[in-house]
Amino acid sequence: MTLPKEYKTIKSLADCRQNILMVGPSGCGKTWLAERLAADLDMDFAAVSCSSGMSESQVAGWLLPTGEGGRFEYAPSDFVRIYENGGVFLFDEIDSADPNTLTFINAALANGTMHIPQRLGNSTVKRHADCIILAAANTYGNGADMVYVGRNQLDGATLDRFRSGIVAMDYDADVEESLVHPSVLTWGRAIRAKIRELGLRRILSTRVMRDFSIMVDKAEWTKADCERAYFADWPEDERVRLEDLPWPDAKPKAKPKSRPKPKPEAKPKADEKPSKTDPKPEQAKQKVALAVHHNVEKHGIELYFKDKPDQDVLDLLKCNKWRWAFRRKCWYKVYSAEASAFAADLAKRFGQDPGEVEREAEAKPEPEPQAEDPKPTEDAKVGGLAWNQVKPAYAVQKRFAG
Repeated sequence: MTLPKEYKTIKSLADCRQNILMVGPSGCGKTWLAERLAADLDMDFAAVSCSSGMSESQVAGWLLPTGEGGRFEYAPSDFVRIYENGGVFLFDEIDSADPNTLTFINAALANGTMHIPQRLGNSTVKRHADCIILAAANTYGNGADMVYVGRNQLDGATLDRFRSGIVAMDYDADVEESLVHPSVLTWGRAIRAKIRELGLRRILSTRVMRDFSIMVDKAEWTKADCERAYFADWPEDERVRLEDLPWPDAKPKAKPKSRPKPKPEAKPKADEKPSKTDPKPEQAKQKVALAVHHNVEKHGIELYFKDKPDQDVLDLLKCNKWRWAFRRKCWYKVYSAEASAFAADLAKRFGQDPGEVEREAEAKPEPEPQAEDPKPTEDAKVGGLAWNQVKPAYAVQKRFAG
């Protein structure tokens, strides 16, 4: 199991028996780390989920009528048990607790002893040498913010008890890659980037992505299923701003060991050459589906699609190690004989003569036309570029066979 990078710091603080306060976003693994620490140290573990309604009895223990004849007897809390006998104890969501209640534990955290009046005859409780106390919070105790609206401001004296052990945490990339399905991870990170870019008051935790991964693996959930659940409480004006985010195929096809080059095609006959009346590229804008560009400057081959290709085409591109260039809005690969053959074969499947693609790679670029090109229309753009900016451009019918 991959551990977050903060675990080493937490372990060293625990070895020195320091009080530890883990601060980080929801679902980044704070509670899990506390349990893992106890397991690694082979110690007992207990926790309490703090809230504004938490009473001192949940920390100090209770007087209950459990004795003979209904006599009240003292029942220790998990905190008293760990504090006196050793182990790891976690105050979870400590910034949700009533700060006045937490002042009760200040003496226990700093002085090594605490007093419990209801434990008659033995009210002083001493801290065991192997008692490790942790707390987890989403804020630094400064009160509620725009995301964590239910948080309280913590007393400065309580925060002072954790000052040397404050550990800032965040979503760990290595942990997520070990826990989350690749499709969910790509989609989730794209959502987080959009949330930051748009300044939205939303979170997408590692915990949520792990839960979606379980559904993808066991219930064959799709992107639509995950979006339905995640965006269920989002207003429409926010939801539409996060559409069309990437989702790689959940079950990618096996990558072929090698792709054979296509057999050479016979040269077109003289009577099959395009006539002078054939439509020019600018006349065929409405029918453009694919354009192949040999980028001499970057020594690569670029594939421009007017519309998003079918999933079979996307799978074929990924299996052959073509990469999506976000800025140029095209599929790109460094030039090689294999890449050129692939582009020619793909062009053929879309109805383009593959020989034209191969010959264009060797041909010198033609001079720019002197006449001013007509202003391109909106639907004449390919991958974000005007059609007359793609050189050389191949206009073909939008058709994919096989």
